[in-house]
Amino acid sequence: MPLLVLAAVLVPTRVHHAPTIDGKLNDWHAIASTEAFTQSFPHDGAAPTETTRLAVTYDDANVYIAIDCPQKARSIARLTRRDRTTEDDRIEIDLDTAHDRRSAFHFEISSAGVLVDGLRYGDTELSTDWDDIWRAEVSHSADGWSAELAIPLRLLRLHDGVTTWGLQVRRWVAAIGEEDIWAYSPRDAGGEVSRYGDIGPFEGLAPRGSLALVPFVLGKLTRRDDLARTTHDADASAGLDLTWRPAPSITLQGAIRPDFGQVEADQLVINLTTTEVEYPEKRPFFLQGMDLFQTPIQQLYTRRIGGDIDAAAKLISSAGPVDVGALSVVTADAAHHVVRVRGTGGGLTLGALATAQQQRVDEATSGGIDGAWRSPEGTFLASGQLVATQVINGAPVTRPDGTVMRSGDTGIGGTFHLAKEGGWLRGLVDYEGYSRRFDIDHLGYQPRANVHHLQVEGELFSAKPAGPFLEERTRVEAFFRRNMDGLVLPSGYQWNVGATTKNFWDLWMELHWRPAYFDDRELGDGRALQRSGALGLELEINTDARKSLVVGGWTSTHALHAGWDHETDAFVKIRPRANIEIELDPYLLFTRGEPRYLGEDNRFARQDASSVGLTTRVIWTLQRDLTLQAYVQALLASIHYRDPLQSDPMQRVIPIDALIPAGFDASHYDGREGALDATIVGRWEYRPGSTAFLVYSHAQTPAEGAGFEPRALVRGPSADAVLLKLSWAYLR
Repeated sequence: MPLLVLAAVLVPTRVHHAPTIDGKLNDWHAIASTEAFTQSFPHDGAAPTETTRLAVTYDDANVYIAIDCPQKARSIARLTRRDRTTEDDRIEIDLDTAHDRRSAFHFEISSAGVLVDGLRYGDTELSTDWDDIWRAEVSHSADGWSAELAIPLRLLRLHDGVTTWGLQVRRWVAAIGEEDIWAYSPRDAGGEVSRYGDIGPFEGLAPRGSLALVPFVLGKLTRRDDLARTTHDADASAGLDLTWRPAPSITLQGAIRPDFGQVEADQLVINLTTTEVEYPEKRPFFLQGMDLFQTPIQQLYTRRIGGDIDAAAKLISSAGPVDVGALSVVTADAAHHVVRVRGTGGGLTLGALATAQQQRVDEATSGGIDGAWRSPEGTFLASGQLVATQVINGAPVTRPDGTVMRSGDTGIGGTFHLAKEGGWLRGLVDYEGYSRRFDIDHLGYQPRANVHHLQVEGELFSAKPAGPFLEERTRVEAFFRRNMDGLVLPSGYQWNVGATTKNFWDLWMELHWRPAYFDDRELGDGRALQRSGALGLELEINTDARKSLVVGGWTSTHALHAGWDHETDAFVKIRPRANIEIELDPYLLFTRGEPRYLGEDNRFARQDASSVGLTTRVIWTLQRDLTLQAYVQALLASIHYRDPLQSDPMQRVIPIDALIPAGFDASHYDGREGALDATIVGRWEYRPGSTAFLVYSHAQTPAEGAGFEPRALVRGPSADAVLLKLSWAYLR
């Protein structure tokens, strides 16, 4: 490869004959390349210990990227399922095809040939939920390894008149823990996409339109046992997913009877708070292109769209610096619609998003405007959003804080974020406020309304190795919450430190103080119960992630008024072979002595709750496109109440000291919660975009009763299902 070194600037070569994508670089000898890489970690700004050569060509159909990775260090290649990054030798490539310095397409290939793709947005955010069809192969020799990628122009959302793109390339050498980057920026610098180098010009690009049709068939056998009787059921269905790109800047997706959503059940959670648990989206249709719909206030939370989906459509289009998105989904009992517009230029982004949900008896809408500005060097960021909501028709609904929502009610909410994200001194100021009747929960997610929330943080950061550490950070944080009546909600002060050691362990510790506050959602009628202050210590330790045995976890302990709580969430990862991963995640939760409302007759009692769980994950990758995954989670919780208490029913604000002894039996409210979930998934991508899934799932809830009894996991009501899905991709 002849060498052409340009500091963070690369000129691609147009070719008339596409290279063979086999990982070998035999047909790249006449293509100019660059070795202009700089070490980013562990020695920021130093020369790389290994040489990396990069070359880029293109034609009317694809961009081709070749990476030559001579390597003296020991090679680490781990085979795993697609879209899973492991600590092995790998290459990452980011292409900012809009050259807006805020968004980019992300591609990875490991030395084992594992592919990962995703989207960068908002300059610093990365989502690997996006998937498309592209090709990449690796080849190994005694001197190292090499990779070739062919990325179709059709999926890159090209913009008219944009011939120069942003480019970043990273190489990880796992054995020595080194990261080398092509477009160098210091580790303590802010920004991500805004700091990319340039690649161009790309001349004469005229990619044709494309169409991907993916019909599928799905068969399902179900067995249910409710202890009184056992039933069996069989079902079959068919559907179609389609992606049509009539032009590079327009993507239209559609689905008829979209397929089942998960290959792994949702994490089981024992929720002792008054805030709804937010679960991740796992359905492929909703994941594609969802970066465009992300806003500071989460107006779109696609898990709200549940049940059987009859049809769905999504449009994503770009016209110069303006992106437009639209989403419509029809289910058996509702129609859901979202429209998004966003424009970017000169470091400034402005957008608008509107949602509407129409059910049989009511309708809910929201509309908001948002904006963000980032300084040219990526260090300073300011962003915000303002949203208005309205509910129409439907019966009155009382929210947990006592607010009654009626037809025609409107609300308003806003958020503002100001941050310095680069340099040795960093910080932020955040504010969010939502009126009493602000309501985006029909299609969005909000922890609560009726709140003012202010957060202030300051941080000292160092990426220069010192003593036993490679990287260090110290942070001081304070946050304050009030409801619209001025009542103190959860607030706190905290100091934390984190570091990466020279043996690549990650350490973190936090001390915090949570003053006493009032929970205006505990009773559900607007009355507020005081919760005690808490002095807490949190610790997190993760051992070297490159090893075949990795151990880590997080633990938290609080001293409370007349009680305490403790939570531990740990993991053990074992890689007995390069293609097998086993992970064990034990979980413990204990809380003692907090007065809690029992749900009736002004009754309270001190709660003693215990929860023990174990999650096991196994990934066995037989070949790059053939994977077997297993997931099992067992979780049990015992909740016991003691020391019965009561309050004056006329009190709207109830201090802890105002609770007085009562004469009822608090243990009457004891209970047990938990479940056993298991999923086994076989996935075979027998040709690009065409897959076969075989899935077994088991769900079991404990038998009724009180106390902590692990045997209940196998004695309660259960459901078993076997699913077979076959899809075939037609690409044109």
